[in-house]
Amino acid sequence: VGYTMAALNQGGIVFATETPSNGVIHFVPLDDWAGSQSWSLSCEETIVGVAIGAAPIGIVATGDGYLRCVSS
Repeated sequence: VGYTMAALNQGGIVFATETPSNGVIHFVPLDDWAGSQSWSLSCEETIVGVAIGAAPIGIVATGDGYLRCVSS
């Protein structure tokens, strides 16, 4: 997929692409014991940054000036 950014914490890693108007967010858990599963989400905005909070919560900054919280 060609991810261009990522964020990591003890619970997981979130990857994203910054393709204009067609971003993709992908979360991969690092703690299998909790039964968490990876997930992906398409975004109709340009993604300009990512962060990760308490997994599996990803925070996405968009080119439109929004911060979006995403999860499975």
